[in-house]
Amino acid sequence: MQEIVKRINGNIHTSGCNLKCGYCYLAQANYKNQGMIKALRYPLETILAACSKERLGGSCIIEIIGDGETLLPDDVVPLILGLLKEGHYVLVINNGTLKTRIHELVEQSERDRTLCRLIFSFSLHFLELEKRNLLTTFADNINFVKKKGIMQGMEDNKFSPNTSVTRAQVAIMLKKTMDVMSLSHSSGTISNLNTAAKSFVLDGSTYTASDRTSVNLDG
Repeated sequence: MQEIVKRINGNIHTSGCNLKCGYCYLAQANYKNQGMIKALRYPLETILAACSKERLGGSCIIEIIGDGETLLPDDVVPLILGLLKEGHYVLVINNGTLKTRIHELVEQSERDRTLCRLIFSFSLHFLELEKRNLLTTFADNINFVKKKGIMQGMEDNKFSPNTSVTRAQVAIMLKKTMDVMSLSHSSGTISNLNTAAKSFVLDGSTYTASDRTSVNLDG
């Protein structure tokens, strides 16, 4: 797993939402829900260049959250996919009802081999989902993400977002992430290090390093 150098909170400026929860500050302000189509104030290329790993000093965890529903604007999905391609981990906070957007994100990041860095946080607005007959949609979207195999919930097949994560659970998540990325792990004594050829010998076997190779030294 790459070293995380920063955590960045990214706010999507849109008051559009497909829900209207009574406790929401936007709903209380009686905003007119026009379902904003575009949210980014600058060209996508400019934002991605500003968020490059080189400029930020390495891989970051970037949280994407909207004033309204995060995934509603058309330009949010390309932003998230671009940040994933850049090598960042992206946490998407959303209300779990926009099936098309969720599937697009998961399926494209799977094709891009960046799914292991995509993280979803689903906000449960039970009364509003019940009123709008969206509880099944919400559950189906969670199950869709779950079936991709990164996180499976607890032993009772439930998710406990406020429960502390144990070392063993973190190890399992990292192992599943490595499986998704087709990564392998070896340990031993390194010898015959060739910096020009980017190769080294580990316990008698020769390896060539790539941009996905990580070496941890112990002792």
